[in-house]
Parts: sequence; structure tokens; C-alpha cells
Amino acid sequence: MRVFYFITKSEIGGAQIVVERLVSAHAKRGDEVAVMAHPGGWLEEKIRAHGFRFIPNDHLGNGILPGRLVRAARCYLRAVREWKPDIVSCHSSVAGFIGRVALRKQYPVLFTAHGWGFTKGVPLFRKEIVLAAERFAARFADRIICVSAFDRALALSHKVASSPTLEVVHNGTDVGTYQANAAEKEIVTIVFVGRLTAQKDQEALIRGFEALEADVSGRARIIFVGGGIRERQVRARIARSPQALRMTLAGGLSHEETLKAMSCADIFALLSHWEGFPMTIIEALQIGLPVIASDVGGVAEAVDSSVGVLIPHKNGHEALIRGLAKLITDQAYRKNLSEHALARGRQFSTDHMTESTFRIYEKVIRERRRF
Repeated sequence: MRVFYFITKSEIGGAQIVVERLVSAHAKRGDEVAVMAHPGGWLEEKIRAHGFRFIPNDHLGNGILPGRLVRAARCYLRAVREWKPDIVSCHSSVAGFIGRVALRKQYPVLFTAHGWGFTKGVPLFRKEIVLAAERFAARFADRIICVSAFDRALALSHKVASSPTLEVVHNGTDVGTYQANAAEKEIVTIVFVGRLTAQKDQEALIRGFEALEADVSGRARIIFVGGGIRERQVRARIARSPQALRMTLAGGLSHEETLKAMSCADIFALLSHWEGFPMTIIEALQIGLPVIASDVGGVAEAVDSSVGVLIPHKNGHEALIRGLAKLITDQAYRKNLSEHALARGRQFSTDHMTESTFRIYEKVIRERRRF
């Protein structure tokens, strides 16, 4: 199989980890692969390390300036026509839109939606623009892979695409030897992993931690892992908190450093305004961490009361306080959740994700060859 992957950025994130895992599986199968993205990040290094071709597209980015989009599309079209793939696999919003619309089904094209930009919690103005763009681009995709059943149902309810076009493949990964130690500790460590952007709600965790009884918060600390455009605001918020000495902003770490930080923790937290199916939660489960997370997107498809605590997206402050207090003070409870987390995490393996994805690729290629 000859596959062309198209993704907006190379910097590490859930979508990039998915692409890297797929490319690694292609290498084992002996497939031919090319990957196009904005250069200079983690994904570029990984693709080159696998011995595959990485094609830089300097015009790609989060912006939607028309001139830049046109230049990105031209670069993409030249590369696809030169590569002559059996199938094109597009990931992330900007590359997903360009990748479908520019080709107009000249080749079999799939789009993996790593969370919809019109999901609950997204600002209304942005939601309407993204929804219109997705409805238009969907007509040029042979299949759309959703990373959660929630996202598939959302696409259907908003009439983005028909039922046969939409497939569900949960994200999958393998954390290797990284494993949490569930033994009782004097200080319980909570790790929050997520970009410092409007999507992630570090503020909610800070407020929840500040509202804990002193004898509870005194037994815990929080480490925030991640960089982003809101780093200055988050750092300033921590500095003025009464619990500032118990909170640390570690900044953006490498993937390996992030997994190490998670394996040294006791609780994983991810509070968000919206999500698709977060890779970090899968990694936390596989490491054996109890999870406390916002009940948004497909999170509930991985997290339930056997492995952690789900917090309502709205009016969840009191539930967050109760959940944090229970997790911090009850070591037997944490240990029980940890054991179930390990078992749950194994359900979301790299092999399951890649095999399910490749079956869809092969089905689409066969369908196209019939015509």
C-alpha cells in the first residue's frame, strides 16, 4: 500500500502521535509512505527516523488567510501528483480541509477528525464557520474516521456526512515500560497534561485545588505539563494563588519526558471545554493513573467510575472538589482505580487502532478500483 499523510503541524499532539503510530505500523508491513506537514517538529523527526519521506509545507498553519491556504494547497497537490498514492489520509482541521477540497476525489481520500471544531464548548462564531467548512469538505472524502462514537453521532446530528461515510476508530497507543507506583506516599502528585490554550481549563483545576480543606490540599501538589499561548497567564495565575507553592508549571516537555512525569504521578487530570478522544487520557490509563476529567467529547468512552472521576463541563466545581478530595485522601481507592485503569488502557492499543484504520484504507481502495 502506498499512502500519503497530510497533517497541519509537526509539533507533538494527539493527532501527530496517531500519525506516527500509523507510520510505524506501515514500516512493519513494508508499505510506502510520505508525510507532509509544516516542518520543524517532533513528527518530522519521527518520520525521518522511520526512513520515510517527509515533505515540508511551509504554508501550513492554524491561520486561514486565503493566500496562505492557496499556497499550501498548491504545494500539497504537486506532492500528491508526484507521489501517486493509493490513498491520501488527512489529519487536523486545516490540512483536513485543504486535503479533501483540493484533490476533489482525484485520489481516494480519508479524513480523520481528531475532535470536531463545532463540538459543545467551542465558541459559537467559530462553531458556525467550522460547521460550514466541514459540510462542504465532507463531500470530497471517501470516508471520515471519527475518534469517538460521540464525534460520529455529533457529525450525523449536524448533517456533516451520511452514516456510511463515518467510521469510528478510537485512538490507540502504547506507553511501553512507563508505569505508575500506586504505593502510599506522603505527598500525592496530580499531573495535568495539555496545551496552554483556551480549550484546556487549567483555571478550573486551580480553583478546585484552592477550595480544598487545608489538611487535604496540604497532602498534594499539582504539576502542569504543556506550553502554549496562555503560558504567561497560567504562570501568573499560579503565582498569585494561595497554593502557589504547591503548584508547578513545567512547560512544554518532550513526549518521553511527559510520560516520565506522568509515571511519577498519582493522579491524572484533564479539564477541558471540548475534546475528541484525548490521547493523554489513554496514556494515563496505560500508565495506571486514576483519571479526573471533564465529561466532554468522547472522554466517557474511556473513563467511568471504575477508573476515575468524570466532572460535568458546566457547574462541575463542587463535583471537582469532592473528586479531588477523595482521590487525594483515599489511597485504597486510588489503588483500585489504578488496577482497573491498566486493564482499560490495554483496550486502546496501537495494534487495534492501526489494524482498524488499515482495514478502512483497504476497503476504500477496493471500492475505488471497482469504478
